[in-house]
Amino acid sequence: MTDSDDKPTLLAGFLQAGFPSPGEDLEGSPLDTNALLVRNPAATFFMRVSGQSMRDAGIYEGDIVVIDKSLVAKNGDTVVAIINGDYTLKKLLTSKGRAPKLAPANADFEALEMSGNDEMTIWGVVTFVIRSVH
Repeated sequence: MTDSDDKPTLLAGFLQAGFPSPGEDLEGSPLDTNALLVRNPAATFFMRVSGQSMRDAGIYEGDIVVIDKSLVAKNGDTVVAIINGDYTLKKLLTSKGRAPKLAPANADFEALEMSGNDEMTIWGVVTFVIRSVH
């Protein structure tokens, strides 16, 4: 469903994931996916995920993550970090007086604890995950 601007249509109401609900008479409006996914265009980037370390957070290999570099990462945020020049996707864990830790969401992987020799930069905060179901 598209309108004259060739944008997808956002149908009014909510789609039930439980018991079915009547779908007739749904009205729609154009949906600008950039407006939905991008808060700060100059600081927003998309990256494709490789690996399984975040699967228990619902982020799978092949997914695309939307990253906002303008956000300040907080404890518990899913972030893209650069460690010694390599990019990684993990959950940021912080506690007062301790070095930050980057935790996977998969018990098969270990958390990354920063030592004095490690260079770590939080590159951006993940705001959305895009996944194909086909």
